[in-house]
Amino acid sequence: MLTKSLKKAVVLIMSALLMISVGMVTNKASAAQVVVSKIVTGSNGKSYVEVDGMPFMYENVENMGTWQLKGFNDNAINGYTTPLPQDWLENVFEKTKNAGYGMISLFLNWNDIEPTSQGVYDWTLIDKYISWGQKYSLRISFTWMGTDTGGGTRLPGYGAGWATQVPQYLQDWSTYWNTKGTPPASAKTSHYVFYATKTGTAGTNLKTWEKATLTALCNHLATADTTHRVISLMIENETHNIPDSWMSELAAAVKSSNYVMVVGQHQQKPDYRAISNYDFVGFDDYSTSISSKLGYLNSSPTSLKVETESGGNADNLTSVTVAAIANSGWLQAWELNDAFGNCYQYGMYETPNADYVNFKPDYLNWTLGTMPTLKYGAQKNKRLQLAFSNGYWVIAQAAASEMIAFNIETDKPVASYLSIKTLKGQSIGFKSDAADSKGNGSVGLVVNKGNSYYLLSDTGTTVTYYTRVAPTSATYGYQDTNGNWVSQGNVTVTTNSDGTWGIPVSASQVIKLDLPASSGNSATSATASATSLHSGSVASYVNDGTTSTSLVSADNPTFPYYATLSWSTGQTINDVNVKTIYSQRQAPTDYDVQITTDGSTWTTVASKTNLTYSYSDGTVETVDIPFTSRSNVKGLRLKINGANLYYKHVVISELETYGN
Repeated sequence: MLTKSLKKAVVLIMSALLMISVGMVTNKASAAQVVVSKIVTGSNGKSYVEVDGMPFMYENVENMGTWQLKGFNDNAINGYTTPLPQDWLENVFEKTKNAGYGMISLFLNWNDIEPTSQGVYDWTLIDKYISWGQKYSLRISFTWMGTDTGGGTRLPGYGAGWATQVPQYLQDWSTYWNTKGTPPASAKTSHYVFYATKTGTAGTNLKTWEKATLTALCNHLATADTTHRVISLMIENETHNIPDSWMSELAAAVKSSNYVMVVGQHQQKPDYRAISNYDFVGFDDYSTSISSKLGYLNSSPTSLKVETESGGNADNLTSVTVAAIANSGWLQAWELNDAFGNCYQYGMYETPNADYVNFKPDYLNWTLGTMPTLKYGAQKNKRLQLAFSNGYWVIAQAAASEMIAFNIETDKPVASYLSIKTLKGQSIGFKSDAADSKGNGSVGLVVNKGNSYYLLSDTGTTVTYYTRVAPTSATYGYQDTNGNWVSQGNVTVTTNSDGTWGIPVSASQVIKLDLPASSGNSATSATASATSLHSGSVASYVNDGTTSTSLVSADNPTFPYYATLSWSTGQTINDVNVKTIYSQRQAPTDYDVQITTDGSTWTTVASKTNLTYSYSDGTVETVDIPFTSRSNVKGLRLKINGANLYYKHVVISELETYGN
């Protein structure tokens, strides 16, 4: 017979063994603090994510994590009769890698790691995620689904109750989720979200326990995730219930844990705002409009600019992605596969066997080793993401002024598109491939670093870039983990009859193009003058090297209106950039570019007519005007014959001149 004290000892030993068997721990720190990821701002002003001291491309596609194991009907109380096994989730890692990404984003529900009792944690799923991240060479971002997921939570016994994200000990609505009062009868038959209790003992406990769980998660990662698969944590999702001070405390818990990483949040307007202790906030926008995307990015309240959800099913996914990156932003696609609610339409993969009427999504048929077919836009995006992986080091750190994008002037990329633009004094052209199966062309991106220009595209065939000077070298290859270029071979450069050089770029390639040093923007050394000036404006604003100041004409100007640059010594010029802001309301629409070599006789070398613009805000729009090279230029002027006069005056933010 066991004595009372011996019985107690046996019970304690068995309890300890049970805690070890399911990975239960307290929040006590068990490892020295490590900073896995952080936001870095370079000398060029670009903010980007750094992981283990190296720049990182913050591009990923999301999925719903364990929710997709449990059910699909957003209104039903119960989910699948037989849920999918947890190991099925390896599929989303395999399919994310197949989609071309180097990063996966998963919903992480509170009850995934703290299922029943406060302070009792189960790390089984987290450890599987880490293992799969290693197997498929994927970094991981978690979207923490805690107290405020669209305002709160779902609860068992109510619409979509099978999808509750909170632990069993917190599932009493009257104690912890009573902000909206007694749930209506309809809550039993349709989707219903309970809002968290924010006051009293219950509110305090809810916040305290959530902080403790996040601390425990991070401290577990400090010992379990030795290769740093997990690099960011999005805390709460599309919030509009708990206060910012609450969320700030949650983020602070991560920052003071043993595993410090980037913290962000998905938001929606009108709730788009910065939150203390969050490294960034992003916006969820499902339009396919490039101007809409850039409008959100340009109004980002944080230095790291991210669109946190954009439809993964969009035909122009690569267009909006390249537009975001070329404007110093990032884009996360939503989502990998069809999921419950109305989200199934945004999946990246085709769904030939889906039966949505009976709530049977296609992913139920997914098995490891068998790849479903990517949708049209996702196939293009795969090629783009693979190209990104070859040039990630330079792309991640490049500022908007160090990149140019092609074929994003329209939401649908134009087949056989041809345009020449200027980047760091070099004229670079891009010609898209012919129309594909949907009548679209390809987009292009050029990134500058010193005298090197990195060329890439989403093409499935071959596109061609052009330069006005002979390249010193052109190679295809990739950047290694230290950012060094590893050449895999030379690219055949063609010499064209029009005095340009052609550089072909094939699917998923990055071409490193080295060009002779450019003479730079010669306009900054000129003396500026103008026909008339608005009060507060001076002519030199047109060539002072910044778009933060602008040449503004007097109201109701008489045309032609002249903006003139003069040099004391002759210049060689073959390209002009005209930069404007609020362009739909005040930019010139019709003008001639004229030069003089003697200061008195003017010759027209290029003209622009019927110009249209995309923006009526502070977005800088550039009109690039290449022409046959002219030498000994003593003066250059814009002869403006017409303009948008909504504000009654003409504005030029910057007039730049280049010659090679």
